[in-house]
Amino acid sequence: MSSETSNNDDKSYNKLTPVTETMHAITWDGNNATIMGTLLKIQEWVTRTGQFRMFIEQGAVRVGRYTMIVDHTDAIEFLQKALSLKSGR
Repeated sequence: MSSETSNNDDKSYNKLTPVTETMHAITWDGNNATIMGTLLKIQEWVTRTGQFRMFIEQGAVRVGRYTMIVDHTDAIEFLQKALSLKSGR
């Protein structure tokens, strides 16, 4: 745990990149047989860090580089309220 804390302080560490407990990036090698294992590791990362949890729970889907699609406009209001409560605004 202490190595993870020290790596979090590093400027090169990107908090949005899924990593294992030992701070190795989670990547898919292109082999269809390993996709389920990769998805499991990403699920563990989301559970551990809480990153993108609200988007996943609300069914948001990334399309393109900067676009997110949600299933209903009510999801946007829910996410905005939850994020504002979390940040204390």
